[in-house]
Amino acid sequence: MINNIIQINERRFNMEYKDKAIPDIMTVSEVAEYLQISEVTTYKLVHSGDIPSFKIGRSWRVKFEDLIIFIDKKKVECSL
Repeated sequence: MINNIIQINERRFNMEYKDKAIPDIMTVSEVAEYLQISEVTTYKLVHSGDIPSFKIGRSWRVKFEDLIIFIDKKKVECSL
């Protein structure tokens, strides 16, 4: 688990998206842009629990490390 967190942090520090650093906590809009999918699809993934998220006020937020874990799980599912 600790190794995964270290790898995620190294990945985040080495990554930029569209000439800007990737934040630790992303909005649904930022997640949709990063994944290159619609906001509607992103909201469906958030509400279903596929992408772990939390709510601040009326807005949903996603931790970047949770997004990377989601992506890694999808990679494993596709390779089976």
